[in-house]
Amino acid sequence: MRWRSGASSLMLPVVLTVYERPGCMFCVRMRMLLEQEGIPFELHTLTDEASKAAAKQKHGWSTFPIVVAADGTTIGGFTEAASLHRRGQLRPKT
Repeated sequence: MRWRSGASSLMLPVVLTVYERPGCMFCVRMRMLLEQEGIPFELHTLTDEASKAAAKQKHGWSTFPIVVAADGTTIGGFTEAASLHRRGQLRPKT
């Protein structure tokens, strides 16, 4: 597990949790978007099949990345999170 604060040097409260798997290009794009926008997130890189299956079952999502809001609500994958971002709904509320 790694903590990311995005482009900011300040440690802000984690807004999202992202589950990724190695070799996933959408996972890379998700991290890049969050880092570029300075959106704080917690990153879990899942390398074994058991942990991947457990994350999919727990969050009800079948592909990676799996993006989860701070309140535990599953947002979806990269496409869903990017759509929220385009509408200005992915940023932390100030």
